[in-house]
Amino acid sequence: MDLATAGPADFEALVGTSFRAGMPGGELVHVTLIAVERGPGGTDSRPFRLLFRGSTTRLPQGMVSLTRDGAEPIDLFLVPAIPDAEGPLYVAVFG
Repeated sequence: MDLATAGPADFEALVGTSFRAGMPGGELVHVTLIAVERGPGGTDSRPFRLLFRGSTTRLPQGMVSLTRDGAEPIDLFLVPAIPDAEGPLYVAVFG
């Protein structure tokens, strides 16, 4: 996927998909794409954001390579969001 031209529709089919995110020490953290939020007007263009839910281990803010079986890695800048009762949340914004 070319992230320079990707739009929300490119990610909507991945909602519910679990990804592995590598930590600096080699530990793998699992995150799941839980939502694609379109910008004003709801068009298939930018801006939009991706919302991920993580496991109990918190990821630091920064570039993360997300991998899943049979697919190329997706490198995203993830920002921790305010966690809810179900666990840590992360946001990737496309402007």
